[in-house]
Amino acid sequence: MSNAPHFDIDVASFWADPYPDLARMRREAPIAFVPQLGSTVFTRRDDIFRQEKRIDVFSSHQPAGLMNILMGHNMMRKDGEAHMAERAAMFPAVSPRAVRDTWSRQFNAHADRILDELAPAGHADLCKAFALPLSAECLKDITGLTNMHFADMDAWSQAMIDGIANYIGNKEVEARCHAATSGIDAAIDDMIPVVTKHPNHSILSVLLAAGMNIDSVRANVKLAISGGQNEPRDAISGTIWALLTHPDQLALLRDGSAKWIDVFEEYARWIAPIGMSPRRVAKPWSYGGVDFEPEDRVFFMFGSANRDEACFENPDCFDITRNTQKSIAFGAGPHYCAGAFASRAMVADVALPGIFAALKGLRLDAREQVKIGGWAFRGLLNLPVVWDGGKPLVKVRRAAAGLSPTSQATGPAREAQRWPSSIPCFATGTRAEPPTPAAVPRRMQSARYRGRTTAPRRALYRKRRATARTLSIPHSSVAPVPRWPLTCLMARNRRPRLMLINAT
Repeated sequence: MSNAPHFDIDVASFWADPYPDLARMRREAPIAFVPQLGSTVFTRRDDIFRQEKRIDVFSSHQPAGLMNILMGHNMMRKDGEAHMAERAAMFPAVSPRAVRDTWSRQFNAHADRILDELAPAGHADLCKAFALPLSAECLKDITGLTNMHFADMDAWSQAMIDGIANYIGNKEVEARCHAATSGIDAAIDDMIPVVTKHPNHSILSVLLAAGMNIDSVRANVKLAISGGQNEPRDAISGTIWALLTHPDQLALLRDGSAKWIDVFEEYARWIAPIGMSPRRVAKPWSYGGVDFEPEDRVFFMFGSANRDEACFENPDCFDITRNTQKSIAFGAGPHYCAGAFASRAMVADVALPGIFAALKGLRLDAREQVKIGGWAFRGLLNLPVVWDGGKPLVKVRRAAAGLSPTSQATGPAREAQRWPSSIPCFATGTRAEPPTPAAVPRRMQSARYRGRTTAPRRALYRKRRATARTLSIPHSSVAPVPRWPLTCLMARNRRPRLMLINAT
């Protein structure tokens, strides 16, 4: 273990607002061992910027790490040539050219469709009604898993995020993560014949075309889902909230003094959706007066680096005119986020201009408080808003589900009533926020998958039953009643949806 000075935190308070503790660490112990996290943390921007590139010392290769155990050995947990080979194989799917020529058009189509359905409502929780489905629908296209439902994409992503940050070993969190990865494997198996026969620009297609072995394909698709859903989802909702709470900044956009990309870059600095990146110490090393031993665990705290007073003036303030060149929201070394171009396009080019143009008079709903949490992955838990000229949201949802204003809700509308409430995961620094798909009509779901034959459904059901046996879940838990979205292994269709429930 390193000889860094100890710094104690209250885990619940750190989850609610990590920035006061991080500011103290930057002042008093910029490299500190935090017993509650079991890791030595780097909190200053320049230290992180330099040391993240020392892959011979602070290695991403972590054979016993949670990500490798739960998701498979992906490029994020490899260094050097092994990392670059897999990164190069994925690049054609997420390159600036692919984003410009292929994905931007599809991003806009998804946003237009969601906003057309949402606009008449007059009020909504934009986390669930806009940010979540937009991010997930876009990610379905990018990964090639268009057979998934957007709510499952989000739920499985969150399950993996919770799992890889589960440093206290919560068995329930681990079980949900295993069930989610099994669901993704089933979706991959279903789509491999499709993208093999009809290649496209998706991650699944380009990785298979590059000749990558199937285990690495699975691991890297899961990596794309784990990071590719929560970051743009949280950036979309968080940036909207930041502008609504800073009307002076919104005015700069409206008079042309700032651009949407400026808003995105500043929000990613101010509240980094991915606030931490773990490393394993590969050899004895001394830096900043601290001696590190092999196998020590180190956290590079990006959320702290982006509020370093030595690099940013008034770092706790949201200022879209700021020079964000020193921000490391997407990383700084060879593991710089591969999806950064797609994320920027989705948020700055599509989501932000689209929603402020479509929802006139957009403002926060004073009847409900906005909640935010997390330290390893941080973002809004809800975003209640109202706008001009809408109808009561319940009528819109009933109409979307084909119900009369007084009929008993069934189908997706009834299903939405069963989602559990938000469950903060204080110890892991993440949050589990189950989605509410009822606001999005059936026609927005994957038409390609709805028309598939029953054979893939039977195959998925067998895989789901196998997962149930693996998790030692009684047969009675395999039910057509959708109680918990994290382990759904079948897309919604006209038949009762089969899924694992209470996978604990």
